[in-house]
Amino acid sequence: KEKETVSIIPPAADQNGTKVESLESAQDDAAAAAAPDSKAEPDSMEATTVEEADAKEPEEAKAVVAPKPNSMNGFPSKQHRKAWLLFRAMCKLSMKGMETNPSQQADPVAVQSKILSLQLLLSVIMNAGPAFRTNDKFVQAIRQYLCVSLLRNSTTNVPRIVDLSLQVFVQLITHFKDHLKAEIEVFITKIFLRILESANSTFHHKSVVLHVFHQLCLDPDALIEIFLNYDADFDSVDLFRHIVDALARCAKGSTNPQMIGS
Repeated sequence: KEKETVSIIPPAADQNGTKVESLESAQDDAAAAAAPDSKAEPDSMEATTVEEADAKEPEEAKAVVAPKPNSMNGFPSKQHRKAWLLFRAMCKLSMKGMETNPSQQADPVAVQSKILSLQLLLSVIMNAGPAFRTNDKFVQAIRQYLCVSLLRNSTTNVPRIVDLSLQVFVQLITHFKDHLKAEIEVFITKIFLRILESANSTFHHKSVVLHVFHQLCLDPDALIEIFLNYDADFDSVDLFRHIVDALARCAKGSTNPQMIGS
């Protein structure tokens, strides 16, 4: 029995030893085999993510940094650009036609086209919001297109066109006087005062100009700003004084320009 026990135990111990060694070696082999793969996978993943990030970042940067003002020509949005184009088209439409001899009868179609365009422009200026009143593009369009149109139309022989032109001018003084200092001076000195001073001006022209001054006098702030911006400025004409002198002369019934400033 002792021999049997002796003969039986060593094989069992050898088998357990071989099993333990085989398990440990298998675990070591598995760990060794898995170690390079586990290290390689993060490297490959990091490399992939870095490459993808490098590839995506320029595209995203281009999409974000792409200068929209270039495509919009300086406008905040497409709607602003469309509104500017429509406003410019109305100004140009109000300047078309009636370039013939003043002694000839005006084309009725051209007259109606001017009247319609001036009515639309009057509505735009009266209802203009902050985006229109403060944007440099729209202010420049007023200087470049609308003021030129008003200068041409305010001296025509069609009373309705003159009325609308001067109404638009009054709205410009009300809403855009901070941006149109030079233009307002030209309108008053070169158009309004000359109409009042000229003996050849029609009664309708003079009455319309007087109505414009009446509307300006209803706004005390406008009169104060005219005095401060022109009479109190050494580089500008005494616009307020010229207006008062012209109105006083009209009230006296005199048309002699030499009485201005006397």
